[in-house]
Order: sequence, then structure tokens, then C-alpha cells
Amino acid sequence: MIEIYLIDPKQISSVDMSTLYHSLTDEEQAKIKPLHENRRDEFIIGHGLLKSLLASKYNITSPLKYNEHGKPFVEGAHFNITHTKGLVLLAFGDCEIGIDVENLARQKDWQKIVDRYFHPMEQKFITDQDLFYQLWTKKESLLKCNGRGITVELNSFDVLEDSIEFDGQEYFFAQLPLPDGFTGHIC
Repeated sequence: MIEIYLIDPKQISSVDMSTLYHSLTDEEQAKIKPLHENRRDEFIIGHGLLKSLLASKYNITSPLKYNEHGKPFVEGAHFNITHTKGLVLLAFGDCEIGIDVENLARQKDWQKIVDRYFHPMEQKFITDQDLFYQLWTKKESLLKCNGRGITVELNSFDVLEDSIEFDGQEYFFAQLPLPDGFTGHIC
């Protein structure tokens, strides 16, 4: 079973934001200092609520650990976190999961990214920014699920199908039902 929590950062009061901030470790607080205010708020909300949910759902209060690629984890729970301007998502499951979301209003020079980082089969498929973000969120969710992050050559594999064999394991994708203006996938 998978549970997904969708949070609109604008709905978090300043009092709640302060409480969430103080739930972060000194290391996490230091990590957010250089971030832009919106990114900082998304991090605080995501990580603060993650800790709250880990405590209430799993009775886990130990600090988050991070693997060598930066993926947060704790013993006894499978979860993942993602955020973009205007939305924070938390996912919990009974196996390793990865989740990614993008705000479609974020303008990127997507064609240059496609040409450099996408598999040749994907390059033929992607004709606009929406398709770019569809495949980008699938790639990100896979690498977050796998725990490797973007340490793999992104053009060495394609995510055109709803499943993929990667590193000797089969992974499955599902598109997330999100508010207008956002797209995302879970793996």
C-alpha cells in the first residue's frame, strides 16, 4: 500500500512553520540557509512533516539518516519526499519508493536538457515541455527509488514504458493525480 500526502505550502501558518523548523536538526537547518525562501520553506515543510508522520505512523523518532547519494532513510519505514514551487509531496509505502513532482510553470531550456541528458529514444518522443517534465519526473522517481540519485548517466536508459528493468531489478511507474499546473510520478 502507498500513501501520498500533498501539501500546499501556502496553507502552512507561520506558527506551524516555526514548529516544523525547530523539528529540524542543526545539520538540516544549516543545509537550508543558502536556499531561496520558497525552496527553504518547502524543505522545512517536507522534512518537518515527514518527521511528524514517521513518529505518528511508525513510532519512529530517531533522526533521519542519508545514504551516500543523499537519500533520507530510517530503519522500519519506506518513504520519499519531493517538492517544487507551490507543492510538497510525501509518500509512504511497504517497499522502496521514489516520488518526483515538477511545477509546469517553471521554465527551463528543456530542449538543451533533452539533447544532453535523455536517451535517444526519449529524444525522439519529447516534443514539448509537458512531455519533457513527464519523462523527467519518471527518471527522477526511479533514481530516488533506487537510492542512487543522479549518479547514473541519464541518457543510458529510457523511461518510455510504465516499467523498467534497472540495476537488475524491475521498477514500475504511476503518474500522480495532481492539481493543474503540476506533473509527477511515483516509482
